[in-house]
Amino acid sequence: MMKNATVLVATLSLSLGVAGAALAADPAACRTVRMSDPGWSDITSTNALAGVVLDGLGYEQKVETLGVPNTDFAAAARDAHLLVIPAGDNIVRLLPPLTIGETEIDEAVRRLDAAASSFEAVRGAAE
Repeated sequence: MMKNATVLVATLSLSLGVAGAALAADPAACRTVRMSDPGWSDITSTNALAGVVLDGLGYEQKVETLGVPNTDFAAAARDAHLLVIPAGDNIVRLLPPLTIGETEIDEAVRRLDAAASSFEAVRGAAE
């Protein structure tokens, strides 16, 4: 039984090694794997682990950080009659009063959505 398991593991290892070598023989245009990182720690960790595996297979990993220029978004929010404060590279802050009601929250979310939609339309036209 142990001998059969050893033979099975050796066979799988050899076949995976051959498959890895075959994948690494792809054209140069296929060698770079592009990934995105929105800045969340779990995605960053996953990208790091994927990078180790891809490197072992002979590929290069290119991770692009996703972000929206917060000053541009703040301008779009201002156009939607919503005041936000740029903070950090791609962060905006909302400063609602402590006495905000559900109606005002719904209206703020509607205006944030309008700002995001108009911002996407402007960015899409520019690209």
